[in-house]
Amino acid sequence: MNKLKSDDQNDLSHQPSIQNVFYFVGSAFIFFGIFFFLFTNWPSLNNFLKIFSTLGSAIAAYIAAVLLYLSKKHDKLGTAFFLVAAVTFPIGLYIVIDILRLNINPNQIGTLIYAICFGTFLLSYWYYPRNIFLLFSINYGSLFFLSLLQLIISHSILSFGDWTEYGFLSLGACYILLGYYLGEEKMHPLIGPLYFFGISYILSASYCLGGCFLNESLLRRYISGLLILASLFLAIPLKSKSFLYIGSIFMVIYIMDISYQVIDKIGTYGWPLILILCGFIFMFVGFLVIHLRKKII
Repeated sequence: MNKLKSDDQNDLSHQPSIQNVFYFVGSAFIFFGIFFFLFTNWPSLNNFLKIFSTLGSAIAAYIAAVLLYLSKKHDKLGTAFFLVAAVTFPIGLYIVIDILRLNINPNQIGTLIYAICFGTFLLSYWYYPRNIFLLFSINYGSLFFLSLLQLIISHSILSFGDWTEYGFLSLGACYILLGYYLGEEKMHPLIGPLYFFGISYILSASYCLGGCFLNESLLRRYISGLLILASLFLAIPLKSKSFLYIGSIFMVIYIMDISYQVIDKIGTYGWPLILILCGFIFMFVGFLVIHLRKKII
């Protein structure tokens, strides 16, 4: 009898997670069903049906999600409908703008759509503090920032050749600061992804600006190396394995890049020495990763 009770308890403990899987799979089927309906019947639909099937579906899914959320009994099901609304909402806005034939260029369309989505889900998070609203606020806020930056650069008389890299640098820094702010709440599920994408954006952008493909800017190359070292040492106070692993990967790439440039300058006779030096450096990096990982754990 005790064994049967324990088995029943285990089944009950796993029931919410299994239920969530079915809810989110169902929301995915709803989205792809709407998409397939539009794809196969788009030429035969009038403007009203086009708007109703896209933006109307998003609004209906949002209202249903709010009602389910307020009932407190079907909270997870409401999250699934929030997911449907978040994905279909920008598609519906694009259809409305396309039907109205507004005289704006593609960059302005993207900026307008992402701004509306960002404001909608940020206000939703303000009234209903749920992680899914915060997640889509971050996503649409990032897309709004990048599209707005591109719009500003495209209308500027000045030349900004590296605006994409600087944009991702700023975006990565914002992700890390937001993750650090959310770190005040223990075990927040978005801290790990924010740290992962934040440090990935920063190191990728800085490496493209300074150390990638034999760039001749020594100052940028040194800054890129310092950022890689900073990511390794910030892994301990932030307790982030993303900082440790992503920083280690870029450390290896950075060493290989520098080694190639040194070999190109000193000739083939220095190749054995460079190999030996790289071997010791890789051993040191491996030792450093294991040591820092123990401190994080």
